[in-house]
Amino acid sequence: MKQPQPSEAKSSTPIPDSVFVTAAVGVGIHLAISAFNSNRQARDLMRLKLATGNLSRTEDFMEMTQLALQAGLPTEGKAIVEKGFAAGALGTGAEAERWGLANAAFDDKETLDAETAACAAAIAEASPGAIAAYKDLYRLAEENPALEDALAEEQRRDYPQITDTMERLKSFAS
Repeated sequence: MKQPQPSEAKSSTPIPDSVFVTAAVGVGIHLAISAFNSNRQARDLMRLKLATGNLSRTEDFMEMTQLALQAGLPTEGKAIVEKGFAAGALGTGAEAERWGLANAAFDDKETLDAETAACAAAIAEASPGAIAAYKDLYRLAEENPALEDALAEEQRRDYPQITDTMERLKSFAS
């Protein structure tokens, strides 16, 4: 009986082309998803990474949140975002700006200081009456009245120290 040559031997359990998972062991376990045949498998792998403390990159939290939302799991998506904030992967630097948690993000302290000084100078140049009115209306907003009540209260309040309203309104038209 002829023995099969190694080149003729075939595997009885082929690995599906749709599943590729690589693992590297070092400081921790890093699992990278190259391709999965379903979002459920990807979501389950992300859940495993989160449960074992191996989900740390902003992109991972964003992907996991997206997978949860696509699966119709908004509560899980919200919990993932909250864990991302708690882990410091979300809501810092440029990410805070992207999420609307900060007006701007700067790469270094010098740029931050320069931009802060420019903002303070712009505020100082504004009408003192307008700044006082803004502060007053901000305090009103902190009371969290219904929108209709807040607008009615704003119309009732008088700010006689604002004398340049018409000039400012004209500048919007030009």
